[in-house]
Amino acid sequence: MSTSFRPPISWLLLCLFIGAASGITGVSIAVYSFSKYAQTLEELSLPLRLGDERPAPVTVSKTIDALMSSVSGSVVPLFVSDRAMDRADSAVASGVALTSDGWVLTSGSVEVSRGRAFIKNTSYAVDRVVRDPATGSAFIHIAADGLPVATFGSGTSLSPGSDVYLVPVSDHLVRRTLVAVDPGEAYDHSWDVSQKRLVLDAAANVPPGTPVFDAAGKLVGIMADAVRAVPIDTILPALSSLLKDGSIHRIVLGVSGTDLSRAAPASGSSARAGLKVSAVRPGSVAAIAGVRAGDIILEVDGEAVGRRTLDELILGFAPGARVPVSVERPDGSVADLEMILTDK
Repeated sequence: MSTSFRPPISWLLLCLFIGAASGITGVSIAVYSFSKYAQTLEELSLPLRLGDERPAPVTVSKTIDALMSSVSGSVVPLFVSDRAMDRADSAVASGVALTSDGWVLTSGSVEVSRGRAFIKNTSYAVDRVVRDPATGSAFIHIAADGLPVATFGSGTSLSPGSDVYLVPVSDHLVRRTLVAVDPGEAYDHSWDVSQKRLVLDAAANVPPGTPVFDAAGKLVGIMADAVRAVPIDTILPALSSLLKDGSIHRIVLGVSGTDLSRAAPASGSSARAGLKVSAVRPGSVAAIAGVRAGDIILEVDGEAVGRRTLDELILGFAPGARVPVSVERPDGSVADLEMILTDK
């Protein structure tokens, strides 16, 4: 005889309570999830609202206007006389103010010793010219005070494809693109003259010495000719010497040679770095240190010659500095020498 099981009422009530609680919990979780989803969707959709006011895009013209505003005050057109200043395009050269008390950088290819500088509707006579043969630039001085000055950048650090801006006069700008930072001739020449140049994509009809600025408005060079500029990096040591001593003192090594890292290797030879010395001037820094024709200068102050050229490696040293130099002799032996740097 079978009997059916009848659960107690308390069990039934407990099951109903558990089911109701589960339902309420599930609904709560669903409501919370949908609420968070709606909030996230709202945040993501904010930028897409067509009716909202959006900031105006920064246009090229606005960028150029901002750059001109920051650099034009430091640009100094140079004329042969006051009368010539009636036309801005009659400037024989352009320059850029480096110090507030009247030192201006320009090209050394133009005679400006009797010229006039025109700044903020005022004409100033050039009272001093100091030339830097190592870079082909010149520093001129005018009796002015409180000049707006350029902020220095780095021309040699620019990457190919960078935009640069040539500003010959305060209200004119020429935009160009950097093609390369050219270290100059690799083969037999004197390394006491810097040949590094910034090469632009097209010729610019601007006067010699026109300052070149990067997109941040920093001075990166001055024009040497229609398509090349001298990097400011190679000029600044001369400026430092001029301000300190009243004249330019550059290191003179007295070495001519070929940069092997950029020269085509001889037949049957592999590419290598270093500067192969072709001539050493008697009595020079290099000669006194023991460098001889036929040597290969491998290192200067522990840095290999190749990634940077010899003139660049010496650039940061002052006269009197003792600099270790490693050279490879024609027989393959390596000699460690010391150069005592001078400007003679």
